[in-house]
Order: sequence, then structure tokens, then C-alpha cells
Amino acid sequence: VAIVNARLYQSAVQAAERQTILHRASHEIGRSLEREQVYTAVHRAAAELMPCEAFVISLLDESRQEIEGVYLVDRGGRTPALRIPAHHGLSGRVIATGEVLRLDDFDPDQGIEAVHFGHPEHVRSILAVPLRTATNVIGVLSAQSYQPGVYTPDDAPILSMLANQAAAAIENARLFEAEARRARQLALVGEIARQAAVTLDAGQLLRETAESLVRAFGYYDVILFTVDSEAGEGVMEARAGSLVRQAPEAARQKIGEPGIIGWVVQHGETLLANDVEREPRYRRLLPGTRAELCVPIKDGERVVAGINIESEQLHAFDAVDVATTEALAAELAVALKNIRLFQAEREQRELAETLREVGNALTATLDFDTVLDRLLELIARVVPYDSANVMLVDDRRVHIARIFGYEQFGEQVSRDMAALSFEVAETGNLRQMAETRQPLVIPDTAADPGWVNVKASAYVRSWAGAPLVVRDQIIAFFSLDKIEPNFYQPGHGQRLAAFATQAALALENARLFEAERDQGRRLAAVGEVVRQAASLDLDELLHRAVDLLQRTFGYYCVDVLLVDPPAGEIVRRASAGRRLAEGYRLRIGEPGISSWVAANGQPLLVNDVEREPHYHFAPELAETRSELAVPI
Repeated sequence: VAIVNARLYQSAVQAAERQTILHRASHEIGRSLEREQVYTAVHRAAAELMPCEAFVISLLDESRQEIEGVYLVDRGGRTPALRIPAHHGLSGRVIATGEVLRLDDFDPDQGIEAVHFGHPEHVRSILAVPLRTATNVIGVLSAQSYQPGVYTPDDAPILSMLANQAAAAIENARLFEAEARRARQLALVGEIARQAAVTLDAGQLLRETAESLVRAFGYYDVILFTVDSEAGEGVMEARAGSLVRQAPEAARQKIGEPGIIGWVVQHGETLLANDVEREPRYRRLLPGTRAELCVPIKDGERVVAGINIESEQLHAFDAVDVATTEALAAELAVALKNIRLFQAEREQRELAETLREVGNALTATLDFDTVLDRLLELIARVVPYDSANVMLVDDRRVHIARIFGYEQFGEQVSRDMAALSFEVAETGNLRQMAETRQPLVIPDTAADPGWVNVKASAYVRSWAGAPLVVRDQIIAFFSLDKIEPNFYQPGHGQRLAAFATQAALALENARLFEAERDQGRRLAAVGEVVRQAASLDLDELLHRAVDLLQRTFGYYCVDVLLVDPPAGEIVRRASAGRRLAEGYRLRIGEPGISSWVAANGQPLLVNDVEREPHYHFAPELAETRSELAVPI
């Protein structure tokens, strides 16, 4: 009887001690809203209640259909968390059945499925109980020993009571963490909204957003990109996370090519891939990515930018992450639109002011050559370029009148460019501008089938041009070059058109002024010849006349030829400029412009002698390009 009583007393004392431990553990576990603190408190209590050479807390992740060993301790050492498919291992069995599992002499060779961790030696005794909330089983609590037969039937209800306390605390900690995460997300959205309200720099806003996302949630990689609709590409504008140095700034991805970002831009929809290996639209760029979330930033129905977040964890994102990122995208959409409107308005103001200054500079002189000289200097204030030229139109052909910037590519390039001449109708870009009377932009010359390849412009990768139109007549063309592909876009064409309008007026005014001035000089020259005619003999009069014409207008060569009717010839009687032998005779009717005028009695103006059938080449006048002959 005494022995029995002693045993009963000892059992009662042990039970009381266990109850005390459970009561103390309940307070300690219930106080914490941090899961790691809960795990540690549960382990500490279990070790006081029974042998625990190894200890396991496993939780069921229903969304991923996996069991995660969140707290694994073996012989005092913590082992990293691991995941196994749901229904696998001893934990899977306990979760599936909801029943206690006790193994007194576990032998893995007997075919019992188990997941090993920690020390190479296998445990012998296992007591596993479900972590049960009011509605379902959320995981497993397991005490383990390297000795067989350690756990008794009395240990199971004790560990189960501890598991019930742990389950409630873990669930509360989960809810608290979810709410805390949600609060941080909402706070971040609010902070970004406040930043957006005072920021007029889109790049700065996107960079701060990427950094804030990483700082708040520890994401593996965050990219904010904009959409270049002209080039059909997504352009990385900001990046934060552990891989920030692994891609160049302004990296581009073609819209429609394989890849989550391209798909989101093309379809304007959010895409969540919680397992990228199972997502056919995923294109592997980063080795560690396991999950990816991409959300478009839209202006109405048009995608203008986006947020792309990548994680090293499978199933890293949930519905709350999606909703929060979409809310952030909506805030950024408003901010980016406001920034674009502000910048557009500012650019228009700056352009108007620049054009006003340019207009003043162009109208400050009426000298045609001075206006030409200033055009390329002033146009750089409106549209940037690496090299540029002005082409003047002469009939149906253009020739280079001014060049700038070509010397950086070599003296030969400058010489070759200055000597170029084109038929408008046979040159694709010139013909298109002539037909439309509108600027033309070629973002990438290598991709344009109509681009005219000439040696002097082999380096040009992006091009913009505009016609200078006066009274529906094209008087000149601008040609601007960049060595950077896709530099010029339609906006540059609009700016170029505004400048071309002012430039055309300035050139026409200078041309009219020059024409009036020349006409005055002609009349004065004629008056001078008439004044001297009465006092001079014929030869002296003719010589003074050609000298006056050549000196006044800078002509290359001026001749007077008189008709000798009996001989049927014209005879050179006076010459100035490129002085030619006097007394030279040419039979009327033979090839030659002067001969034709003598025969027909009509003036003949030839602005391109190479296109004139009546022209006859003379070696002593090999440099002649234009010729005017009038009958006396």
C-alpha cells in the first residue's frame, strides 16, 4: 500500500509540476505576437515536460500544398527551415489524420516514411501531435529522442495541451504579421502618394518607390519600368534589391517578346506567377527567381509603366500583395500623368521662348549668307544633333549649302558631305518631305528600307529632317544626324517643324532683300553704262560695261559678242572675270548657248548647264555651272 501511495503521490506531484509548466508556458506563449518567440517558448516548455533531444514545429501551407518545418532543433542546434509536399512524411500523416502519432522504436529501414534532418543518426522515439485551431489542423508539434521507448501514453495529452496553446498563439501571430504587413503596405502607398504630390521628377519618384518596396518588405528584386510606345519596348527606369548592379540602366525588353513584363504591357493586366517554373510566359533572367508579380501602371486603357517584383521564395505573394501593388500602381499612374502634363507644359513654354529668341536672332540680319550660317547654330537649341546640314533647292535638285559637326568623323567626311548633291524625286526621304510638306523622322536608319546609304553618312543611326516651305514652294531642307539609334522620335519632328517655319521666313526675307539690292545694283550699273555711252567709243564702252557687271555682281565670266552678218558669226569683243581671248569667232547655229541666242533672238537662262542641251563645253570655262545669255 505504501509503495502504491508513494507512486500515486509522485504521479500527482509530476502532474502538478507539468500543469505548472503548462500554465507558465501559456502565459509566455500568449504574450508574444512574434512567431519566432512563440516557437522558442513552446520548445522551452516541451523540454521541461519531456525529453526533447530533437524538436519539430511544422506548419501546413495550404496555398502551396506544402508542409514547412519552421522550427527544427537537433541536439541543441537549430537547422534551417525546409519544405516538403503536403501528405509526405510523419507530419503529413498527422495533419491528414488529425491524430497523435507515437513511435517507441522508429526504424527507417522498416519502410516508415519520414523526413530526416540534423544529426546523421536517426531518432528512435517520436511523439507527434497535431497543432489544432478551432476549425482545422494547421501543423504538427513533435518531441523526439535518440533512445527507444522514451514517451508514455501520459505524454501525449500533455504535449497536445501544449500544442493547442501553441496553435492559438501561432495563428494569432500569423494574423498579427499579416495585419502588420498590410499596415506597412498601406503606409507605403500613402508615403508614395505624398512623395508623388511634391515630386516633379519621374525618375526620382520611380527610384524612391523601388527602394521603399525593398526596404519595407525585403523583396529580392524590384523593377519599375516605363513604356516606350514608339520603340515598342519596356524601359527599366529604377531597380532595387540584391541584384541592382546586375542589369544596365535603361535596359529594354521588346513588348510581345517572351517575358512577363512584355506580356503585362501588351495586355494591360496584372500577372502573378507564384511558381515561375510553371508559368509559360516567364523568361528566366535571374537565377534565384522563384515567384514574380508584375502590375501595369495605366493612363486610362494605355499602359505607360509598370511594377515588377521578384522573390526567391515560392508562393511569395498573396491577394493582399496584389491588391496593395495595384493600389500603388494607381497612385503612380496619377503622379506620372501629372508629371508628364507639367513637363509638357514646361517644354512648350521653353520651346516658345527658344523659338522667340531664335526668331529674333534670324531676323536680326537680312544677309542671306549670314542667315544660312546661323541656322545650324540656332537649330541645336531646339533639336539636338551630332552633325547637320542645310540643303538648298535648285529646280528639282538639292546641294549642300552649310554643314556642321562632320569634322569629328574626319576631314574626308566633311569634304564628301559638302560635295553631295541629290535629285529630290530620286531620294526617298527628300521625296517624302517634298510630297507631304511635313518633317520626317527615321528613328533607326538601319531598320528603314528607304534610307539612302552614302559613305559620308555611314555613321548615322537616327535621322530627322524638315522642308523649308515658302508659298507652298520648298526652298531648302534641314538634315540632322545622331549616332545613337532610336534617338529621334515624332516629338523632335514637331519641334523641327516649328523651327523650319521661322527659318523659311528668315531665308525668304533675306533672299527678297538680296534680290532687291541686286536689282538696285543692276539698275545703277545700267545707268552708269548709259551715262558713259555718249562719251566713249564702242570698244571702250563694251570693256567698261563688262568690267562693271563683273565687278558689281562678282560673276565668274562676262562676255560681249557682236554679230558679223556677212560671215554668219558672232565675235567676242570684250571679256571680264575669266578673261578670254578677244576676236574669238563662233558660227551662228553651231552648238553653244551664245550661238543659239544669236540665232533665235531670245534670252536663255540656264541654272544647270549639265542639263541644258544647247550648252557646249569649253575647256577654258570648265568650272561653269550656270549661264545667262541675252540678245542685243
